[in-house]
Amino acid sequence: MAQTAQFQLRNSSDNIVTGQASNLEFRVSPYSTAIGGLTFTETPSSSGVYVVTGIASYYKNVKLFLSGTEQTAYGVFDIGSHDLNFVELTGDETIGGVKTFSSPPIVPQAVANGQPTRYQDVWRATGNQTGLSGIKVTSDLIAYSPSDITITGDGTHTSKKYVDDLFATATGNVQSVQKIKLIPSRAITDAFSAPTLDGCIGQLNLATGRGNAVIECLATAGNVYTVADGEIWLIDSFDITGENAPKIDLSNQTSTSWTADSKLKDLHLYNSTAGNNWTLVNATFDNCDLDFAGNLTLTSCKFKGVVRIKVGASKTLTIANSTGTTIFYNDNITTVNITGTQVVDIRAVASADLGL
Repeated sequence: MAQTAQFQLRNSSDNIVTGQASNLEFRVSPYSTAIGGLTFTETPSSSGVYVVTGIASYYKNVKLFLSGTEQTAYGVFDIGSHDLNFVELTGDETIGGVKTFSSPPIVPQAVANGQPTRYQDVWRATGNQTGLSGIKVTSDLIAYSPSDITITGDGTHTSKKYVDDLFATATGNVQSVQKIKLIPSRAITDAFSAPTLDGCIGQLNLATGRGNAVIECLATAGNVYTVADGEIWLIDSFDITGENAPKIDLSNQTSTSWTADSKLKDLHLYNSTAGNNWTLVNATFDNCDLDFAGNLTLTSCKFKGVVRIKVGASKTLTIANSTGTTIFYNDNITTVNITGTQVVDIRAVASADLGL
């Protein structure tokens, strides 16, 4: 609470001086400027008695000035109350400046923003802590140092680098070693996915077992993956499985003879170039569609489920030394050659009914 002071102004002849309220000042060392916020009022008027209000602090060694001249007869004095410089035991107060404590203050548990926090309620930078509970929500990721922190038991947090390193060194049928997903729109190739079949093959360790690429092309027009000319797309011990029946467009390939112990499942293989005559050897087709505009030769292949084959109307389909269950092919093919071991059920159906 602000304090007040009162004095009567007299000159060196001890005469009362009136009408000087606007010219009076209190100053403290070095006595160059006035204490701000003070109001001098002559009460009653023309009495020479001046009441000073607005004293918001305690001031020592104060001097009185009239129109910039020190009134030496008043000497030095103190104004305000000592209480203004101390914190009250009750009630609200605003305290300015930096306050340094010689020992930590004791405060209750914080329950709202802007309140001081107790030591036991803070997540400390070092050392072990127990008793933390509840959901902690952060506005950003928590970074661990070192970034490759080792996991020591259940419930221990880990880092991305630790998980990546673990996958990179793992063996067996895990995604980063024997299984990978083809994502055509992906910009890079890593241990989990690749934008090309060539890239998928490069990430798999085919020396330790069969590798499998899973293809889903929903992000591309017509659910089509186009194999670039010169791209390795079929190799021994490399299997390809389709999700949502992707179409594998081989029309750009100039190399049209492929021999590989490879399993192809739920795929639509497609070649629109009538002048390209294709030969596939040792492959296994499981519920696949083979749609080739040129001649097609299948040698020592295996067929599972239902396999639909369509070749150009004036072209030749050759199936040699192959086994399996059911093949449907279009009945307007000029020549069909079936030799050696044969598929159990081979049927010619109208091209329109084939559905390719």
